[in-house]
Amino acid sequence: MLRELSITDLAIIDRLSIKFCSGLNILSGETGAGKSIVVQATALLSGARGSPELIRTGADQLRIDGLFDVVDEGAVARWLIANDCWDEDGELVVTRTIGTQGRSKALINGHIVPLQQLKDLAIHLFDLTGQHQQQTLLDTGQHLLMLDLFGGLNDKRERFAAIMRELKQLRKHLGELIAREAEKDRRIDTLHFQIDEISRVDPTSEEDDTLEAERRRLQFAADLIAKTQAVDEILYSGDGSVSSQLNLAQRDLEAIAKIDEQRKPWVSQLESLRFQADDLARQVISFGHTVSVDPERLSVVNDRVSDIHRLKRKYGPTLSDVLLFRDRAMNELADLEQSVALRDDLERRCQTLSDQAVSVGRELTALRSEVAAQLSSRIESLMQQLEMPCVRFIIDCRLRSLEAADETGLDEVEFLISANPGEPPKSLAKIASGGELSRMMLAIKNSLAAKQPSGTYVFDEVDSGIGGRTAQTVGAHLKRLARRSQVLCITHLPQIACFADHHIRVLKRVADNKTEVAIDYLDPNGKAEEIARMVGGGRMTPQAMDHARELIGFAASVD
Repeated sequence: MLRELSITDLAIIDRLSIKFCSGLNILSGETGAGKSIVVQATALLSGARGSPELIRTGADQLRIDGLFDVVDEGAVARWLIANDCWDEDGELVVTRTIGTQGRSKALINGHIVPLQQLKDLAIHLFDLTGQHQQQTLLDTGQHLLMLDLFGGLNDKRERFAAIMRELKQLRKHLGELIAREAEKDRRIDTLHFQIDEISRVDPTSEEDDTLEAERRRLQFAADLIAKTQAVDEILYSGDGSVSSQLNLAQRDLEAIAKIDEQRKPWVSQLESLRFQADDLARQVISFGHTVSVDPERLSVVNDRVSDIHRLKRKYGPTLSDVLLFRDRAMNELADLEQSVALRDDLERRCQTLSDQAVSVGRELTALRSEVAAQLSSRIESLMQQLEMPCVRFIIDCRLRSLEAADETGLDEVEFLISANPGEPPKSLAKIASGGELSRMMLAIKNSLAAKQPSGTYVFDEVDSGIGGRTAQTVGAHLKRLARRSQVLCITHLPQIACFADHHIRVLKRVADNKTEVAIDYLDPNGKAEEIARMVGGGRMTPQAMDHARELIGFAASVD
């Protein structure tokens, strides 16, 4: 449930904080007061696209914060835990900012998240109904989703989708295999040549580095031998070597230490230096013994380096790439040489999956037919209650072939309506008015709410194209929906506003040449006065007050 909505620098709003309660929250006010900005703010919190044009003039960025109460065992809590955004206080804070450069940022309980992740969470937080959502109702692709939601068919549909995904992958592999067969022989010859070329050299991993080091030693072998001998003479074996000089120095230091015992550490230090010099000399001599002048070996190494460089130029750039290329070529060659058996196996597997898809798809079709009858009857009944007494609502389910199917199933589903007697049901886009679409959307929301209630339903323009008794009926249905979930509704009609559990008036004021938006939380008297204003077209009269009290009394008597 949305407990508080804070809006900063959005459109004409400087700073505004609105607290909401459970039940039916009504927002009313003069045209242009900023009511729809509140809906826009909830849309941004739901991950809707925003632009710098929405930022209040003179501000650097807009910011929306939503504070929600979270039920421990609910879908929101499960999502937060799964995505490492859970707060032990049982609260949820969602933040959205948009800067003047168009950069958008979303945060969930202080964690920066991608916009898509915010959209995934918002599915459980908000259900928005407005002009855009009416256009969604005209999208036949959404009709199937609504039908499956009402019938609880998501698991069955996901099973069909999993089969179709696997079938699509196998068909792709089979298609590639068939396409390759047209040039199979030529490709086999090429692969044989490439594999043989690499295998003749048969390099090992990182061999190029080892060979390069060996080649340098062979190229400079004579110099290395001479240098190691020279170092040996200087350090150890020559007349006046470092080792012999250090021996002499050590004797003198030992003599000094006998006289001054505090100089004994010098002896140890010099002895350590002599040991290090002797050890280094032995290492140099040992290394020199490993070096030999070998022109034949140098020629072999040069040839080997050239062979490996050639392979790297053709199949590299690195030796690891060459070896990987050979492995892939060998796998492809094995596939090609076994393509007949592989093709037969793929065709059998595709047929098996096709049979499974048809079987599961027909089960899903049968379930959808049953659910369609229930949902159409439910929506038709609710629409008749919403002052459309002659309406006929049909859910048209058409079966399509497996080849024409997608992951949703074998069915094409479309909502059809006949608003008047004697007229055949037709597409919503062809005959439904704005007012009819508003009522239809409300009927659908009420039908689906029992199956999967949203945290907060938001209605904007639900009163479009209606009035009088119809508006009262719409208000009653909003009230019933609010018994299961929190509802926010913007309205201009007193017949709807009278059903409010909590009534908020949105005001626009001008001060110091600046437009400000403010709100009033209306008590029972304030609610009556606001409804009277709505009844009187902005004028407060005794007759309008009497009518307002009648409307409020009527709303209180509706079950």
